[in-house]
Amino acid sequence: MAVTLPTVSLSLVPLLLGYGVLLFNSLTDYLTFSVYPLTLVLPASIGLWLQPPQLNGPFYLLLGLLLSLYLLAKFTHKFGLGDVDILIMLTLLATPAVVLTSLTMAAFGALLILLLDRQRTHLPFVPFLTWGFILCTQLV
Repeated sequence: MAVTLPTVSLSLVPLLLGYGVLLFNSLTDYLTFSVYPLTLVLPASIGLWLQPPQLNGPFYLLLGLLLSLYLLAKFTHKFGLGDVDILIMLTLLATPAVVLTSLTMAAFGALLILLLDRQRTHLPFVPFLTWGFILCTQLV
């Protein structure tokens, strides 16, 4: 009687690597309000290689949103460029629907924290993105 080991789907590898990178950057964002963009390159590259994005309406909508957030971060300093980098990595790991749902969940979570703690002036957003993305990918 042969024992078979469970196999890991190849498309699961960038997702698991992405989770690790998200957790690492969540911690650094929480502690220092910074993100390490070089850590995002490997999961994003593998995700792009294994699942190239479909150039359709939802993708272009997400691309427009990313460009808007980049401009908002660049010119107003109300939103971090590291958050945009994280969203670009997520775009290369999952479908636009998952990324947009994750971003919506993250925004609601951050808004709730800001409403509960009115004295807070800065809020690390990557932990919220991580929470939203992991929930969305695990519940779908």
